[in-house]
Amino acid sequence: MAIPSRPFSHLPLLVLVLLTVVAVLPFLLLSYYNHPFMDDYYNAANVRATGLWAQQIELYLRWTGRFSSSLLVTAANPLVYGWSDGFRWTPAFTLLATLSTIYLGLRTLSQQQIPRTQATLAAAIFLLFYLHMIPDPYSAIYWFTGSVVYHIAGLTLLLVLIASERARQTTKAWSRRGWQVAAAICAIIATAANEMTMLHLVLGLTLLLAVNGYRRQWPQARWWSALLLLTLVVAIVTVAAPGNYVRMQFEGYAKDPNRESMVWQLLSAVPDTPSAMFRLLVRRGLAFKLLLPMLLWLPTAYYWQRRGWLSNAIRLPWYWGAFFMLVSYGLSMLLFIGVMRQMPPDRAINGLLLFLFPAGLLVIWAGLTYHARPVSWQLPNWLLRWGPVVYISLFSWIGIPRRAWQELLFSAASYDQQLLAREAQLRAAWPKGIEHVVLKPITGVKPYRVLITEWELTTDPGHYINSETALYFDVKSIVIDKTLLPQAHPDFHYY
Repeated sequence: MAIPSRPFSHLPLLVLVLLTVVAVLPFLLLSYYNHPFMDDYYNAANVRATGLWAQQIELYLRWTGRFSSSLLVTAANPLVYGWSDGFRWTPAFTLLATLSTIYLGLRTLSQQQIPRTQATLAAAIFLLFYLHMIPDPYSAIYWFTGSVVYHIAGLTLLLVLIASERARQTTKAWSRRGWQVAAAICAIIATAANEMTMLHLVLGLTLLLAVNGYRRQWPQARWWSALLLLTLVVAIVTVAAPGNYVRMQFEGYAKDPNRESMVWQLLSAVPDTPSAMFRLLVRRGLAFKLLLPMLLWLPTAYYWQRRGWLSNAIRLPWYWGAFFMLVSYGLSMLLFIGVMRQMPPDRAINGLLLFLFPAGLLVIWAGLTYHARPVSWQLPNWLLRWGPVVYISLFSWIGIPRRAWQELLFSAASYDQQLLAREAQLRAAWPKGIEHVVLKPITGVKPYRVLITEWELTTDPGHYINSETALYFDVKSIVIDKTLLPQAHPDFHYY
């Protein structure tokens, strides 16, 4: 992504910016057609019944120790305030927060050397590749509860490292203190959001502490020590929550969910971890999807190195970085197959990749700055200028941007209208004394699995998706009319 010196050579960059904007735009526009789903209704109904703070206690004691994400999925839930249209804004906020976080990270790690235009463009391309590789963009971006628990938590994890580096760079005491406070707050949120971000943050801080201690960089080592101690305290409070063990027993993850049996359950899963790691990489071509951005990132990173934009803020031999990624990946898989006794669900894989994907890019960055030798070879100018343009063009055609545009143009409006009609029917049921509501399935809509996925209300009134929705609308049951199922697209899961 070079910026050539001659004016007429700016054309490739302008074309690349236009292509990237066109590729990102449908994801933002699809936000307008978003609606609440499943746990969004359930959490709002529980807050309405018990109150916000009483619900936090209830969740901690009887469901989960994830107290930061529990607070956010309730207190920030638009339904709690009767603002259903708020769900049209939350995905756009999540997308913009992702772009801003990656932009801030690039500018921070380069010590403001990477130009703003290129940092913005790189952040947008990062978002495109991330959305392409994750198995379920809906739960990462559009489903409010899933987005808060995994995606927003992942962003706060990245912000811990970004804010810490900003604090190191600044020369003003008040600014340094502000960034350190921001890093500490983000560390608390990330640690108490879900177990995977907790694990990654502990591993990342341990690595940074070890590197700074080995290099005798004592001021930074003291900072990482304090942050790691804070993270460990929050982790203990989170893991020790009674609700964790109640939930594991309820969902069948452990027959005897005490701490001793869980340790044994984790240890017994160690032999199965390598095969689980391999299965995930081949699942839906994930290994290939991870390679796609590397093909663009490598020449970009070499170009930035020649321009002096890769600062030495992060320096580590590539093999140590690769080893750290392998360890974090292996422990993540052990966490899932050891505790849940199954492969991680799609929403958890989303969060895992939000750590592993930027970590892989950072390994290359850190390796280049560690071996700070000038690159003896360089790509032809025409390839530097037009290569990324061709690459993003092909990617946008075969990847997720095409599906996003198809969903926006062919499915989103009808989907939105039918959900609005359904929500109006549900709101009118209780005043009319209707306790058992029969709804039409979504018809004339094909899910392209961006905003519109296969998940829907079902024909079983006892299914948790139906019961959680019914709780919010104060009816006893909700069911999809079986007789109308032939009119629905077969990709929807109506059971």
